[in-house]
Amino acid sequence: PSQAVAGEPFRVHIRLEDEWGNPASGHRGAVVVSGASSSPSTRSLGEKDGGVGWLEGVKLDKPGTCWLHAREERLGLTAMSNPIVCQAAPSGLKPFWGDPHGQSEEAMGLGSVSDYFRFGRDVIALDFGSNQGNDFDVDAEGWKKIRAAAREMNEPGRFVTFLGYEWSGNVAGGGDHNVLYRGDDGPLLHSGHWCVEADGVAPAGKDEGNDRYPIDELYRDFAGREDVMLIPHVGGRHGNFDYHDPRLERLVEIYSSWGLFEWFLEDALRRGLKVGFVGASDDHKGRPGSSPPGAGVFGVRGGLTCVLASEKTREALWDALKARRCYATSGARIVMEFDADGHAMGEEFASAQPRFRCRAIGTAPLERLELRRNRHVIHVVEPLTLTAPTSRFVRVAWSGLRNKARYARQVWDGHVQVRHGRIVSAKGWAFDTALERVVSWDEKRAEWRSATAGDSDGIILELEETPDATLIFQAAPRTFELRLRDLAEKPMLFLAGGVNLAVEVRRWPGESALPMELTLDHTDTYKPAGCAAYYVKAVQADGNVAYTSPVYVRS
Repeated sequence: PSQAVAGEPFRVHIRLEDEWGNPASGHRGAVVVSGASSSPSTRSLGEKDGGVGWLEGVKLDKPGTCWLHAREERLGLTAMSNPIVCQAAPSGLKPFWGDPHGQSEEAMGLGSVSDYFRFGRDVIALDFGSNQGNDFDVDAEGWKKIRAAAREMNEPGRFVTFLGYEWSGNVAGGGDHNVLYRGDDGPLLHSGHWCVEADGVAPAGKDEGNDRYPIDELYRDFAGREDVMLIPHVGGRHGNFDYHDPRLERLVEIYSSWGLFEWFLEDALRRGLKVGFVGASDDHKGRPGSSPPGAGVFGVRGGLTCVLASEKTREALWDALKARRCYATSGARIVMEFDADGHAMGEEFASAQPRFRCRAIGTAPLERLELRRNRHVIHVVEPLTLTAPTSRFVRVAWSGLRNKARYARQVWDGHVQVRHGRIVSAKGWAFDTALERVVSWDEKRAEWRSATAGDSDGIILELEETPDATLIFQAAPRTFELRLRDLAEKPMLFLAGGVNLAVEVRRWPGESALPMELTLDHTDTYKPAGCAAYYVKAVQADGNVAYTSPVYVRS
């Protein structure tokens, strides 16, 4: 868990994966877990475990932040847990992790909807989930199965399900929106019927009385209801903020297996929408909460949503989501604590000089925190050790998307050369699949394969330099060269068009020089007109990110 109480037992989830992120179901062996109050404990994994197991009865004896460590004895593999914030007494709000968006064989996915929920609960240790089949691909029988599984798999205190589907209209008609219901039942209202057959004939455009297109027809159907929620996202189509119902649309999905979509977040805020942020997988392979991208069209590992709620029930999680008391991550269970003048994320209030405080605790060392007002960074916290003006290591990181359409990944296959110096070592940074890698390197040149989907990838070079050492970067989106001595004071950024395409080059201190926790404390004296959205982005040294939902401040 992300939170525990001193002296009270909890259980630890152990999972072994192959290089593609699949559970190593054929593995047999023992895993030793250390770092808790008791002596190291061992969990043996056998044939029936499928590479996954629970270690029961773990305790922490005093308040503070703890990371547990695991070692697989036979292979020598090691891992570190997510941070566990241990408190002296239970708190009113607890963090619950879930994946609100993915689908199964009842629509355009693999495996049954029941297996989908079991995977999230048992293999990934999610607290909640929702199955979101494309409406144009779900028939009456499929919707019956989805409703039954959501009802049967919902177990308050253990695993919470939300019934739902994806309203999948084209962009001109509103774009993709997840539909979530608070209860066990709800109508399947189609944007179209393109893949649903009736009497063996595909009824393209056929109206059976439950079509709702464009999306404002859906708004009218749900008007006045408090048990329905719509979440626009970027997928096969992107949500269109020309359409918006503030009562139904309290959240936007900014991260999924399709990529990181800061442009979508910024478009919502530019229009003055008051929304919170969630992350999800949009998984089609029956692996909610994990969903590594593989070799197909998905660009990154799926995201997660952390909800701050009083208990693990549908009602409590629903109320927290409606209140925007949640945050999005790229899949890492980063702890984010954020308030403004004592108001929690998602709240709206008035203040002349609001004070913002944030604590981020990472699953890896933290690189920076950014406090943003609407679309602008107004304050940054970085460790002093990040400067590293004399480091022998240089990180070259590229990021962004080609455009805002479907399949917008940008290919960055390329190389760097070093003139008047030599490469001592080269390794990949923040690559997303086994296909992305450093292909080759020698003392003068390093070559890689990589593609980004709004996220960052890169390469870390260890260099021997002369005063005239020069780095030459070459990839399809951008080519440049720089003198390495120019990196002594600050990183250098090279823009490359597209949607936030860029290359950053900086001296790199190494992850071990960076802290696992960062805090931010800033008072904003600027008085923006109207109501401003303030939120924090956390960036880890391994490339993972988290975004708090905004607080909305009226001046």
